[in-house]
Amino acid sequence: MLITHLQDSDQSIQMSTIAPTTDCELTWTRVEQWIEWCAPGELERIRSSHSLIEHSLIEDPKKPSTLEPESPPAEDSEHPSWLEDHVCNTSIIEKKLPTRLIHIGYGTEDVRLCLTKDLPGGDVQYLTLSHCWGKIAMPVVTTKENVDQMLKRIPVQALTKTLQDAIVITRRIGLRYLWIDSLCILQGDHDDWLNEAAFMGHFYAGGFLNIVACDAPDGTTGCFFDRSVERPNGFRVMARADRHSDERTLWNCMPHKLAKQAILHCETSMRAWCFQETFMAPRSVYFSKSQLFWECRGFRACESFPQGINVLKAPLRQTPVTMWKRLLNENICYAWFDLITDYSLCNATYGKDRLIAFKGIAEAYCKAFGLHKAFSLEGQRQPHNYVAGLWRQKMEHQLLWFVDSHRKPRNLSLRSPSWSWASVDGLVHLPGEKYSWPKIECVVGIVTVNICANDQYGEVNGGTMELKCKPLIPVGVNNKMELVVEGVNGSTIIHSIVYPDVEPSGFNDGFLFALRAWELSDFEQWGLLLKEDIGTGLFRRVGAYEMNAERGVDMEDARSIMHAGATWTSNIAGGYHPWGGWKLHTIMVI
Repeated sequence: MLITHLQDSDQSIQMSTIAPTTDCELTWTRVEQWIEWCAPGELERIRSSHSLIEHSLIEDPKKPSTLEPESPPAEDSEHPSWLEDHVCNTSIIEKKLPTRLIHIGYGTEDVRLCLTKDLPGGDVQYLTLSHCWGKIAMPVVTTKENVDQMLKRIPVQALTKTLQDAIVITRRIGLRYLWIDSLCILQGDHDDWLNEAAFMGHFYAGGFLNIVACDAPDGTTGCFFDRSVERPNGFRVMARADRHSDERTLWNCMPHKLAKQAILHCETSMRAWCFQETFMAPRSVYFSKSQLFWECRGFRACESFPQGINVLKAPLRQTPVTMWKRLLNENICYAWFDLITDYSLCNATYGKDRLIAFKGIAEAYCKAFGLHKAFSLEGQRQPHNYVAGLWRQKMEHQLLWFVDSHRKPRNLSLRSPSWSWASVDGLVHLPGEKYSWPKIECVVGIVTVNICANDQYGEVNGGTMELKCKPLIPVGVNNKMELVVEGVNGSTIIHSIVYPDVEPSGFNDGFLFALRAWELSDFEQWGLLLKEDIGTGLFRRVGAYEMNAERGVDMEDARSIMHAGATWTSNIAGGYHPWGGWKLHTIMVI
């Protein structure tokens, strides 16, 4: 962004009023205003269909609500002109009602579970909650043993503060129904969990509004906070988003750290399930310690800047799904791994949930890019177009993911095959640029994965990939994480960069081989590092490597060294043999 001048030559302006506490009329007026801008007339229509629930509170004798109703300044209430084409009511995936919802009633005695199949009418609108369970056990959950009692009454006063606050928020906004995982899924019942978890993305996509308890590490913190009444300075600047354009627009800017902590680096942002929830929801309100933040498909705002925070490039979850394919230039590999990179740092309590917690996003991506069509290999239709977190289309390029940082020891609960990014813990990237088209040096053949619950987007338990490649190269890795190629004349160091999949790498435990995967022009080469399962003839991925002329590597010399070290491996020809030409040969990777 190019700043051309500060508006009115004033470097700072007072931002809008932030109420001293979250739970007050000014806050709720602001939320209703955002909803009206995002979905004109929808809230009133829903309230009417729900017989307009009263704004009643769960009583808290320690903190009674005494604030009088207050309206925001008139200039903050005007509908922003740039929201004319705002669309958030089109779901990015098919909506599906959960089996159960919480009927919040009118007081603490009226809150109960209800079965959605028994609800009248087809347009059931509800709120959802994104929250962290934390290390403190939930005092109340729904189980197979107590579900009948929960259908009559939920003991609200025994719930965690976060859950109680979510009920208050639902009432304040004026809706009747709320979905919370710990209460709407039978805990300890694997079959019920599988049935509900498989459609979690659909539940959040179908919700009217998502409540994000973003600053609550567990249920004791809640959504409501006393806030500082001191208002930090914000900026409005005239700027050009493109250096080649003369068009200037007025940008609302705020401290990057404030927005980043509230949305990108908050408690919920590091949880795998919460990542999907906020991505799939049509609109979310983040209840942070400093102020409320609003995020939907085309609009990000906060109490300081209620009419919007300008961003140079909106993330995919803030982009209408109808624009995904055009904006991403149909390069499905990099667009997909933009999501994977963000998701890869998220933690899941159970490693086996790594893929199923991303299932809704994969389904939405498949729909947006038309990837649902059957994939054919040499004229034969393949059973799945999505395997362990990778797409069959252009799969060779996707195999080159690498772990850049935050590596962890091998997690045995991650049951994906070694060639999948879902088999590791760490920050995952895809090499290259979005508009680069490297020369692929290997071909993916038949891929099979052991799918659980008959769902290609869900949990898997291992898999096998047939990979046609050039002869493998026996290598080692030195302490500087550089490749050491074993050849006829001894060992030769190539000034490359090696990226282990896990720490410790285990590179020195048995034979290690380099598989050349792709080259970009004459100055960059990437490949995989494989280890052979002795006695099986199968290989496992353990890392990736990069050779780049920009890092001082003599690429011609490096190619000669790799060429001289190329071999056949034992599963191909029953022993090690010298260079066998450039013919592709088949190996199996698990």
